Amino acid sequence: MKAAYHTFIHSKKANASGSHGCLKFLRSDIWSACHLGRSNVLSKATFFLVCTALLTLFLATGCSRVLFNEEEAADDAANTILQTIEENDLSILAPMLAPCATEAADLQEGLSYAHSLLDGPIVSIERRGTSYGSATRGLLRSKSILGGYDIATENQEYRLCFEYYPYNTIDDSKEGICCVYFETQETYQGSSKAPDGLWHYGAPYERPGIYYPRWQVPQDKFASEAAS
Repeated sequence: MKAAYHTFIHSKKANASGSHGCLKFLRSDIWSACHLGRSNVLSKATFFLVCTALLTLFLATGCSRVLFNEEEAADDAANTILQTIEENDLSILAPMLAPCATEAADLQEGLSYAHSLLDGPIVSIERRGTSYGSATRGLLRSKSILGGYDIATENQEYRLCFEYYPYNTIDDSKEGICCVYFETQETYQGSSKAPDGLWHYGAPYERPGIYYPRWQVPQDKFASEAAS
């Protein structure tokens, strides 16, 4: 992977470092409890209660955020997508794709279109307009990332957007990268002049996979043409 993939202008580490301190404190307490338990200073019942209380505290506080860093997850996804586009090789992205995207019949067509747009090696990547969300349904949970990145080569500027669920026990068919959009900035910025916009989250023609212009054909017509 080229060095350019790691040049993120807005990489924020403050929250992660604070969480690491919290985890270090928690590990220290658990280690102390375990040591006392092995030394028979605490009874087995007390040892169990102490460990349970500490685990509950860990899950109830922000310390658990150290187990999942949203910005790093978004950047890793962007890195993998861009390497896939540059090398025109779906096998690079395949382990991160959601089942719904893997099943897209036009996945390679979308990647080939994105690859054809790339003019020269990538020289800069800037996270811009990325948002994060989460949902809970009983014991089921999901984390969503709507990625937005400005990409540049020496000759052209691009926009990368993607929909990514790092984990999703609510709908496991959407666990992973569901949708990828890669276009020139000129085309992306001009989308506001189109009747429905060229591409945006929730667009009527949005579907799992990698965007290419035929996505703008109504899905029923697209399906009939693909079958013929």
